[in-house]
Amino acid sequence: MKTPIFPNRAEQFYSRGDYFLGRNPIFNPFLLLEHPTALRKLYKKHPLLNYGMSYPNDLPSEEKSMKPDDRFSSQVRLLLNTVHKLGNVNGGHLLEVGSGTGCGAYLVDNTYHPASLNGVDYSPVQVARAKKLNRKKNNIHFHELSAADIARQFGPEQFDGIYSVEMVQHLDQKTLQRFFEGAFTALKSEKKLSFCSFFSQNAEGQAELRKVFPTVDLGLDFMHNIEDIKQMLEQTGFKDIQTNSIGEYVWDQLIRWCNQIAPEQTWSNAYLKVFPGLLDYYIVTGTKE
Repeated sequence: MKTPIFPNRAEQFYSRGDYFLGRNPIFNPFLLLEHPTALRKLYKKHPLLNYGMSYPNDLPSEEKSMKPDDRFSSQVRLLLNTVHKLGNVNGGHLLEVGSGTGCGAYLVDNTYHPASLNGVDYSPVQVARAKKLNRKKNNIHFHELSAADIARQFGPEQFDGIYSVEMVQHLDQKTLQRFFEGAFTALKSEKKLSFCSFFSQNAEGQAELRKVFPTVDLGLDFMHNIEDIKQMLEQTGFKDIQTNSIGEYVWDQLIRWCNQIAPEQTWSNAYLKVFPGLLDYYIVTGTKE
């Protein structure tokens, strides 16, 4: 594997596998070892890791508990909404950046039936899991690779769509810029990049976000400003840049689930302190013309 151009602490941390194996409860609230066995079995069966999004009618009433299927459905919705923004990619060639356990690639393949789907992840633990989960799918391939290196790995004009789910917040600004540049190079003309994550809404709120989220000072999360993201995409050459706010469909169901399965862990309530106003969740798209 090539050495990443801009390695950063987040990539190094996640590549150790601690996050995904539940050894660090601060950063992996869904897979804490002290949680009920049923929860761990759920994520063993459905290893899809994202915040999820749900519309009000998707969930049971407040007096009823969310079921594991409710949670998993919300995560599938976020993934497929992000991929849907790519346009018609049926039968095309796709790239997932930050492919994790490979469950996302599995679902995208079953939904869009691409001719090929490549997934890249910096974590060798995750790449191994992804390969195992998709071992019967000959059109899906996984690579241990930094997001900064996709252009050098695949070359120009290879993909009909590139997508990423909750990966960009772990990249420092230089690595993020290289990711955008690599995606622009690797995309075919008239094709799109689509990604989702949480972003700050104004530069003035950065100090407050650092107080609320200790992962920022640890170098594991970067609260990139959404306007800076748009500017970076424009400078890279992307056109028709869209930033779709979906925070109202993300935070409530995420906090409700976390409080249900681990009421002693209050980390998710931090989002209520900063949304709306300082932080929001977006699906962002840009077109290579």
